[in-house]
Formats: sequence, C-alpha cells, structure tokens
Amino acid sequence: MKFMFDYKGKNVRWMWKDQEKQFHQTYLPKKTELIIVDADGEDKQEVKDALWESLQPEFQDIRNHMNLKARLRRAKNG
Repeated sequence: MKFMFDYKGKNVRWMWKDQEKQFHQTYLPKKTELIIVDADGEDKQEVKDALWESLQPEFQDIRNHMNLKARLRRAKNG
C-alpha cells in the first residue's frame, strides 16, 4: 500500500518496507523501513527526514497506548 505526503507543495508517494506489519496496532517502524517511492526530483533523504518528523506524533500515541496497557496490566497483577 502506498501513501501520499505533501512536501513543499508536491505529492510524494511512500510506503513501509514491511507491508504486513504496517496494519498491526502496536507496530513502531524504524526510519530504515520507510521507502520513498516517488520524490519528483527532490532529495529523497530530505523528504524522508521531513516525513519521519511528521509521523512522530502518531508514533508517540502508539507508545502512550502501549505504556498505559502495561501499567494497567502491572497494577492488576501485583
């Protein structure tokens, strides 16, 4: 599955390296798993860095959810 990212007014197509894990609720990908498919003449690393930064709030939400579940589980068990 390919996604779109608006970079300096241009649409950039990108996808995750692991097409299966991307739908897992607790999947936290690494930056190396981010693939820029079509950068339209832009520097791919620069686009990748901007995209990675834009995804950080979503990743933090996933981390917070996982931490909350772990705290509740620990409180329940002991």
